[in-house]
Amino acid sequence: MRGLNLVLLAGNLGSDPEIRYAASGTPVGTFSLAISSKIKSEGKEEDRVEWVKVVCFTAVAESCSKYLGKGDAVFIMGKVRTRKFTDKDGTDKKVTEIVADRVQFLVLKKKSSEGPGDSPRVDDDVPF
Repeated sequence: MRGLNLVLLAGNLGSDPEIRYAASGTPVGTFSLAISSKIKSEGKEEDRVEWVKVVCFTAVAESCSKYLGKGDAVFIMGKVRTRKFTDKDGTDKKVTEIVADRVQFLVLKKKSSEGPGDSPRVDDDVPF
């Protein structure tokens, strides 16, 4: 049996998206996502925040970089990926991250370069 690797998350950006370009020229975007929830501990309700690293590519990365900023609310559909790499000190590392195939903008705080009355429409820019 093959497994299913599907992640659905909703949360707020903990940082402005960063965009870099791979040697091939492919845009690669990254940002942290804060996912808040309430848990009961010893009869009291407490806030809990999980932090997740999100990576996106191509037009998704460009749109996130253009329109999103710290604090914006998003819904993400993607998959979990764990990759290995060697840091600049030669130490082997592993990182688990979410590769976002789709990012739906829910609440935007960042000002875009759009004119008055224009709102960023993901489907106009990105073929998700």
